[in-house]
Order: sequence, then structure tokens, then C-alpha cells
Amino acid sequence: MKFTAGFSSLLRRSLAVAVLLFVAMPHAGAQREKLTQPQIRHLIQVHAPDDLVARQIQVRGIDFAATSAKVASFASEGAGPQTLSALRALIRTGTLQLRTEPGAEVSLDGSDAGVADAAGLLLLKDLPPGAHNLVVTKQGFHANHQSFMLADREARQLSAPLAWAGGLLTLSAQPTDTTISVSGPASFSGPLNAVRCPPGTYSATVSLNGYVSQKRTFTVAVDQNHEESFQLVVDPAVFAKALADARSSLNTGDTEAAIRLSRQALALNPTSVEANKVLAEASFANGDFQTFVQNAVQTIRGGQPVTIPLMHVHNFPRHLVHQVDMTISGSELKFSYAPGVKCKIPESLNYDLLARPTVIRDASNTIVLHFVWPVHPQGFGSIHELDFVPLGSGMVRQQLPQGTIPVFGYPTVFQVPQNAEAQYQAIIDVITQVSR
Repeated sequence: MKFTAGFSSLLRRSLAVAVLLFVAMPHAGAQREKLTQPQIRHLIQVHAPDDLVARQIQVRGIDFAATSAKVASFASEGAGPQTLSALRALIRTGTLQLRTEPGAEVSLDGSDAGVADAAGLLLLKDLPPGAHNLVVTKQGFHANHQSFMLADREARQLSAPLAWAGGLLTLSAQPTDTTISVSGPASFSGPLNAVRCPPGTYSATVSLNGYVSQKRTFTVAVDQNHEESFQLVVDPAVFAKALADARSSLNTGDTEAAIRLSRQALALNPTSVEANKVLAEASFANGDFQTFVQNAVQTIRGGQPVTIPLMHVHNFPRHLVHQVDMTISGSELKFSYAPGVKCKIPESLNYDLLARPTVIRDASNTIVLHFVWPVHPQGFGSIHELDFVPLGSGMVRQQLPQGTIPVFGYPTVFQVPQNAEAQYQAIIDVITQVSR
């Protein structure tokens, strides 16, 4: 059995060698020919020894250009590692890594070679050494023609930029959050900065809520950077409605709505004195004293006064209070109260007479906004004083210890809101800034 198996193996090997010699040399005395692809494929199919096939490839050579694709094909058909190694040693082809416009079509030596990917890259494999002609094209661009040399087994990189054959378009608009829509040979949206566009006639529509929309038609020519700029103007009807709604909300006590609507009006017209006035007065009522100071000062310097509600404190009878509206202007304070209220508070106080207002605690330890001014303009004579507390201040009855019987009635204390001092300081800040 061992002899038979060895003889059988030797016989198969000899037959394979004979086949190899027969295929390679069709008749006696003929010159050794280079191996063809069909011959190598046949040797693989009859299971010729791998080392002998490799040796014949090395000695005789091949009559075709070895490429990585052909080597891969032989490998798939069962070629041995030595055969594949001998074939790879004969590969002379190179590769070309091309960089161009995404989607560009590539032609090499008159034949289609592929399309550049989204990054503008295309890898060309198994290129024979020597001279090559490359053509890169894409709609809307000038074609790029190049010639290059490729050495044996060279991995070459090449750039083929394409010049834009259309025009460029630049669009801008104010305010910056304006919506821009462009239609024509191509469609665009948003601000544009030297964006490529096919030549032709375009229409641009620019719009923003609260502004008058604009529409414009223009033509973009080849090799031209066409620029268009838009400046939207506020729609007077939209602004007037926002302002009227803001004032109406403030008058009905809806300070949140008044703040929101006055901000909308200011977004349309940042210099509107009336919108600043509504925002200042609504912010004061809502307890946002920082916004109150900022917008009240802008309003007063813009020529309009700001009015805020307070309560005037009469120390005799003890802590009698009533509402009073204080109007702050650039030159004076004005006071008004409901008809029928018995009060000798002056109708106005000029800043020239008024000492700087302060925050003090009165005899009952109540924190108040305190004003002082002399009767005589030169600062001598009797001194007058005015005390104010926030709207909503009043007398509250104190709770007595359990079991205590009030003899002279229940004691009371005067109570002001927790933000009273912040409110007073905001008023002082406004008066200080506008009276300079």
C-alpha cells in the first residue's frame, strides 16, 4: 500500500510536469514561449505542483501584463502561494490617487475610469507604466486635461481642480435673522457668500416677521460675483399694534403681557421711547427694578416721563396712607392722587430744590423713601419732608399672646413689602441719573 501510494503520487506529479512542459512547449525544438493566462489557469486546474508552476513563470515569463486584479483571479481559482508570489513579482502597474470636485467624471486614455466620491477622491488601480492622458469633467465646470507619466509600481497622487464655469452670488440682509429665499436656475436660502450658481435670472425674496418684505430680480453672469444687499424696514402697522397692545396690557394690570409686547415693539424699533416707557413701568410693577432703571432712564432722556404708583405716608394721624402716582421727568417730580383725598402734597418738586432722596426708618421703625426740600429756593427757611412706601403697604393687627385681653384695642404695625428697599433704591437711581 505504501509503495502503491508513493508510486501514485509520483505518477501524478510526473503527469503534471509533462502537462506543464506540453502546454509550455507545443512541439519539440520550438523556442520556449511565455505562458499565457489560459495555460496558467489550466495548470492550476490539473493541480500541477505549486513550486513547478512558479518556477516556469519565473523562467519563461508571461505574455500578459500582471495586475493585482489578475493575481486575485488566479487566487480565487486555487493558485498556490508560490505561483501567486511569482505573479506578483511581475506586476509593473501602479495606482493613481486623484483629488478633484465631488461627483466629477474621470476619463483615462479615452476610457471611463469612474466618478469622484463625496470627498472628491477616486483611486485608479492597475495602471500600466508610461504616459497617460486624464480628462476630468463636471457639469457647470471647465474640464481639466492633464498628461502624466507613471513609473513601474508607482503610487502617484494627482490633483485635478475644476474651475467654476458659472457665476458667484453674495446676498446679505438686515436685520441679520432675516429669511432669504432665492429661486431661478438654482435655488438657495439664507445669507450667501460667493456661492456658486449657474448663470441666469434669479428672484430673491427677503422677509422677517414685523417688517415689510422685499422682492428683487437680478441676473448672474459667467465669471461674475453678483452682490445684493437688503435693508428691511419695520411694518408701521405691526409696530403700532404691538405698542398699543403693550400699553393696554399695562393699563389692565397684565404686567407680564405688557413686558412681552413692549419687548416685541422694541425688537422692531429699539429707539422707541414709548415702548421703553411701557417696559419701564411694567417692570417696576413686576418687581424687575434693574430693567426699570435702565429703561426709565432711556425714556426720560428721550423726552418722556415715567409714572409709577406709590403710597404717601401721613405721620399724623398715625400712618394714614393713600395712593399717589409719582411722575419722574428730566427736571422735576410730579404727584397726583385720586379726587377727594385730603392731602397737601405739592403737585411738583423741582430737582433744584430737592435734596437727594434717601431711605430711612421713621419713628415707628418703618422703612420709607424720604424726600426733603426747603421752602425758599436759596435753601433757607422751613424744611418740608415727604415719605413714601410701596403700593400695597398698610396697617396690620398684631396678634396678642393667648389669654391676653386688649384694654385699649389691638395694637397695629405698619407693614411694607419685602422688596421695599430695592424699590426705593431703584427710584433713587433713576432720579440721580436724570437730574445730573
